[in-house]
Amino acid sequence: MIVHAFGPAWNTIDLSPFVVKLLTWLRMAQLPCTTQVANVRKMSNAKLPAMTLDDGQLVNDSQQIIDLLRELHQDPLDEQRWSPAEQAVACAWRSLFETDLYFAAYYQRWVPEPNFAILRPVMADYMGALGVPAFARALAVKAVRRSVLAFTPCCCRRSSRRRNRWSPTGQTWCATTSGCCGSIGRSAIWRRPDPGSASDAAAGA
Repeated sequence: MIVHAFGPAWNTIDLSPFVVKLLTWLRMAQLPCTTQVANVRKMSNAKLPAMTLDDGQLVNDSQQIIDLLRELHQDPLDEQRWSPAEQAVACAWRSLFETDLYFAAYYQRWVPEPNFAILRPVMADYMGALGVPAFARALAVKAVRRSVLAFTPCCCRRSSRRRNRWSPTGQTWCATTSGCCGSIGRSAIWRRPDPGSASDAAAGA
C-alpha cells in the first residue's frame, strides 16, 4: 500500500495532520505501507492523504481510508468491541479534533505572519519535491497563501458555528487516538502571542 502525502516536516512524519492521523493508525494496526510525496492539486478531491491499495485502487480521505482498511483487515484494532455509546463518544472526540481544533490550527498556521514564517520554508521544500524550480517556489507559496487567506473567513465561521455543540466525556482509543495525534502535533508547533504584549500596549495607550 502507498500513502500519498506531503512529506515530513518539523521532525514529524508529515506536514498534514490528516496524513499523521492515517500513518499513526496504520502503525497501530501494524499494516505496512510506503509513503510517497504527491501533488495535492492532482488528487480528485484536491486533498491529501490518499492511498493506493494493493489492488491499485486509489482511495481519498483519511477517514474513508481507515474505514475501508478496517473492513478489509477484519477490524485490526478491535474497535467493534465498543458499545454504541462508546463509539458515539469516540466519534465526538474525532469531530472535535478534526473540525474545531483543525480550523484553529489552520488559522494559526497560515494567517499570522510570525507563524507563516515557520511554514514558508516547509512549503517551499514541498514545492521543490514536486519539481517546481527554485526561482519560482516563493511565488508558488505566495499564491497558495493568497488562496488560503481567501478561504480563511469561511473556515472561521464554520468553526464558530460548531463551537460548544457537545461536550464528550469518557475514554477512547485507537482510531480516535490517531486523529488526536495529528491535530495536537500540528497545533503544538505554532507560536503563541506574548501574554505581555496586550497589557503592555494597553498601558502605553
